[in-house]
Amino acid sequence: MIRRSVVPLFLTLLVCIQLVFAPAAFADDEEAVNWNAAFRLQLENRQDVIELSLWGDQLDDLYAFEIELLFDSERLHFVGADMAGQGFDLAPIVDGGSLKLVHTKVGAVAGDQGTVKLANLQFERKRGGTATISVSHASLVDSKLARRDLGTDATTTVPAAVGKLVWSDTKGHWAASAIAEAAAMGWINGYPDGTFKPDQPITRAEFASLLVRALNLPSNADGSLPFSDRIPEWASTDIATASMNGIVYGYEDGTFRPTNRIDRSELAVMGWRSLLSPPAVPELSGTDFADEDQIPPWAKPAVAYLVQKKLLIGKGASRFDPKVDATRAEAVTILLRIVHAKEERNYL
Repeated sequence: MIRRSVVPLFLTLLVCIQLVFAPAAFADDEEAVNWNAAFRLQLENRQDVIELSLWGDQLDDLYAFEIELLFDSERLHFVGADMAGQGFDLAPIVDGGSLKLVHTKVGAVAGDQGTVKLANLQFERKRGGTATISVSHASLVDSKLARRDLGTDATTTVPAAVGKLVWSDTKGHWAASAIAEAAAMGWINGYPDGTFKPDQPITRAEFASLLVRALNLPSNADGSLPFSDRIPEWASTDIATASMNGIVYGYEDGTFRPTNRIDRSELAVMGWRSLLSPPAVPELSGTDFADEDQIPPWAKPAVAYLVQKKLLIGKGASRFDPKVDATRAEAVTILLRIVHAKEERNYL
């Protein structure tokens, strides 16, 4: 990996080698042009791959450059870059959320002036939500080999709806559209192997965390947990927040049991509590499910209410399957419906 302090030296050597008629060394920075150079990023493509163009403005004599960009590496994966001008390029240098681009013209030719497209950049989504990309530093070399170093904070925001998150195992799945919409909103993640595992059971900790992110609940500032068992660090703040909002409760022995799978009855109750505070008993306490007698008494009001508001549906053969483990796809689907219901206020 070439560090920032080394790349300009490499660029110096590169330009000196490429020039046919050039001074033997760089001029002092005071003699350099490109005093007013500025940069901007422009979103070009709104399809699966995120494409941006990098522009230089108010250029006086740009012969070569090394430009560093910073991007949200938790949400974006750098795919590649195509330099717009003729000449010689180094392969893009990526280190976490840092991206370095190096380019030089070749031979005794004039540098670019005015407004020039410098590169086209491609990114793919790793997570949903808005993401930022910025130009943080630039070393500019003119045709006389005088270099100017500039700091810049040119930034662009990639909206949540730009760039699709498509996992290898969601295509054709019954919940594919709900999963894609939730991904665009930024509150669900997949796995490092490129899968979402929609039919995998979801745990109490996972659902609590998903619910807090989906509903954008205000965080419990002190993160205090009223449970006696160990809560995973990644879920502790979300579980504390869900507990503070009266959405999740522990067991009689004071434990939360974060790794326990939740069944469809528990899923319904947590969803109900997230809508109503304090939970109100609906006028209708019954459903048309063939297995209604298997729904636990503590879950019947929640199931009846969500069915009445068309936020919850059953499974095949008019069954609810109250004791069956809830899946990641089912959790995303009911939470997405709840998000829309709260937005439209049609749950009261």
